[in-house]
Amino acid sequence: MYPLRALCLLCAVIPVNAFDEFRFASYYGDHMVLQKAPERAVLWGYASDGSKVFVILEGQQGNKKQAAYVQNGMWRLTLDPVNAGGPYNVTAVQQGPAHAQVTLTDVLFGDVWLCGGQSNMAFTLSQVFNASEELSLAPKFPQVRIFMAALEMSDQALTDLPRVEVPWSVPSAELLGGKEFTYFSAVCWLFGRNLYETLGYPVGLVESCWGGTPVEAWSSPRALQKCSLEEQEDNSNYTRPLLGVVWSNSVLWNAMIHPLLNMTIQGAIWYQGESSQWGLLWVEPWL
Repeated sequence: MYPLRALCLLCAVIPVNAFDEFRFASYYGDHMVLQKAPERAVLWGYASDGSKVFVILEGQQGNKKQAAYVQNGMWRLTLDPVNAGGPYNVTAVQQGPAHAQVTLTDVLFGDVWLCGGQSNMAFTLSQVFNASEELSLAPKFPQVRIFMAALEMSDQALTDLPRVEVPWSVPSAELLGGKEFTYFSAVCWLFGRNLYETLGYPVGLVESCWGGTPVEAWSSPRALQKCSLEEQEDNSNYTRPLLGVVWSNSVLWNAMIHPLLNMTIQGAIWYQGESSQWGLLWVEPWL
């Protein structure tokens, strides 16, 4: 179970100050992994209306420049396919009255996976039987990059993550260890490390999970409707006495999954446990 942290029930689809600066969306950053070819990775962020945005991909094979469109204070483009490898620099430039530029460094292309669920997925690498050995191996896998969304709830589907717990990082014993059920998932890390050893090219791991949560809170309204569960929002079984929270339908989908729908990824693994009276680990392509 995660320790109690500040919970934010957000009411706006996009934060009021989202457009105050030219930038990438919250889950882009230095050291990140973008989805390799044949997929075409999506890049997006915030910009001033009326401006022009260009994105330059700088790598060993020269520079590629693409234009992005700006609408309602947001810019977006789809990169041409890029084969696995790197590192690259990705620079976004805003041209217009408010000229600005931001660069992401040490960007790799590979397979990106989302790791979600509750405490079964949140179980930390420091809690496994051979934790010391596993943690000591972390620096040997610099091309397996990790990212972790912060714990948030929302009553509306958000466009971007409200907060980030661990920005894109090269793995270390400190980031993969930590206290119980904090920082990075053991299942997610071991899954990604095995993929890298099998495939031989970069792997990006995106963790978005919260211990003690029911699957209904992670489910979209459409999925709940198909399962005839949309009327169970106030079910008292969703109350967790330790956290003192009633898990309304879709509040975690809205804040911790829906913002990732624009992220181009290879697939997702999900590990749901006792809060829904059953446990399941499955692997799915990102649809």
